[in-house]
Amino acid sequence: MHFDELLGVLGEFGLYQKYVFFLMCIPSIIAAFHMVNSVFLLGIPKHRCKLPNYPNDTFLSQGPAHDDLVKAYIPTELNVDDDVVYKKCAIFSIPVTGNATTPSEQSCSSWVYDKTVYENTFASEQDLICGKQIWATNAKMIFFAGVLVGALCLGALSDKIGRKKTLILSILSLLASSLAVSWAANFYVFCVLRFIVGFSCAGLFMSAFVLGMEIVGPSKRMWVGIVIEYFFALGLVLLCLIGYLIREWKYNEITLSVPSAILLSYWWLLPESPRWLVNRGRLEEAKVIIRRIAKRNKVQVTEKQLDALECDEKVTGQLWHLFTSRVLLVRTLIIFFNWCVVSMVYYGLSLNSGNLAGDFYLNFFLTGLVEFPAYTLCLVLLDRVGRKKLHCACMVLGGLACISTIFTVLYLGKKWDSWRSFWSGTSAGCVWKCVRVSRIAFSHFTGDIGS
Repeated sequence: MHFDELLGVLGEFGLYQKYVFFLMCIPSIIAAFHMVNSVFLLGIPKHRCKLPNYPNDTFLSQGPAHDDLVKAYIPTELNVDDDVVYKKCAIFSIPVTGNATTPSEQSCSSWVYDKTVYENTFASEQDLICGKQIWATNAKMIFFAGVLVGALCLGALSDKIGRKKTLILSILSLLASSLAVSWAANFYVFCVLRFIVGFSCAGLFMSAFVLGMEIVGPSKRMWVGIVIEYFFALGLVLLCLIGYLIREWKYNEITLSVPSAILLSYWWLLPESPRWLVNRGRLEEAKVIIRRIAKRNKVQVTEKQLDALECDEKVTGQLWHLFTSRVLLVRTLIIFFNWCVVSMVYYGLSLNSGNLAGDFYLNFFLTGLVEFPAYTLCLVLLDRVGRKKLHCACMVLGGLACISTIFTVLYLGKKWDSWRSFWSGTSAGCVWKCVRVSRIAFSHFTGDIGS
């Protein structure tokens, strides 16, 4: 008897499987925290050069006298909307006075930052701007390099030592590295630690996903595979709330790291995947877990059925086997390319939500919120339309939507301000205002505690 056949007796999605699946959804929330937290760690606030001989300089105006000094020292330019703005990386060698000849511009070595969106980020603390702005992009790239390496290494490791052990190792690694990020002394240490965080996130999500899928029956796997993504989207929404309330990057990172410690309890709460144990020939350990499932699901499993268990996989497949057949090779390359494009667009849009017009936190909140109807659409249509047609339709629709954003820039322009004013009067705008009030109250509360 194969394990899938035994699941028909145990119940494909009984009480015990629901318990395990719910526990497996929590790591998805935590993985979402760290996968997209670069938005808050490496966000670059508005900035300009710091005024010389003005120790208390701030980005925001301190009054008419301060404004006059800024006009005298900081050159201006036109931005993409043809608005006059101060240059970010240049300062006059001497102040402009009256009708005197405009002095030469020079680069500056210190800046002041707008604290409206972020109180502080790693990018602003390390001045990763102007000539070093590419460094922030490189740090994001290094994080996702860690995700790639983690997916390859920890995926293979979970086949060797088991899903549960790989999950716990990923949790330990994530907890240690994400906490250490908060004390990163320089850019290079920060990148190394963020690489480890990405490495650990890959193992965390994959191990949880596979363990959750392997313990349920075949007819429920589509639902389980999609529902766990709701929790990833929930993690994005919660990340927006945490980022809104905690705008200092170090405290933000610590807050997001602490929940990983709770997951260490999974060593006692979770079973190993019985399917993996059966396929590894560890039948006695698998039988213990199967009896536990039967007891919790209130069904009877005979010793004869347990003794009839046999391995589902007579020959273990290897990664390179995907490239040994022409059909498998073509399909594998297509899937690889599709996954690459989807990931690039998904994270490209998510990590650049701060570059959109309007409120930064609202934009990020909407990028997380929009995933809920998307996953619901998958649940409704996947079995009705089919995998191939739905996938192709979503790729085409997403591509057209990305191309169409060009027209909003070309033809909408500054009309966006009137649309934003209109939106702020809607019920959704009122909800967002309530969140803003809550954040102000939270700030006063924490300030009272600190004093």
